[in-house]
Amino acid sequence: MTLQDAIGSRTDVYAVSESLTVHQAARYLRERQVRAVGVVDEHGRVVGVLSQSDISDKIAAENVCPDWTRVAEMRRS
Repeated sequence: MTLQDAIGSRTDVYAVSESLTVHQAARYLRERQVRAVGVVDEHGRVVGVLSQSDISDKIAAENVCPDWTRVAEMRRS
């Protein structure tokens, strides 16, 4: 699968830095009314995807604080 396959004809593609807190990323998703975004490292390279269900699975189900957890930590779990 290529990036073009994933985004199709979308004109807006969203991404967050892996250094953001999960709380900041969740607000970003809500403000843009999207369910998932790309995750980029400090060099701007896409390193993953973060979705609403990723957040609920990690944060709510495991009782982890979204203000203390970085997006990068979500990738390691």
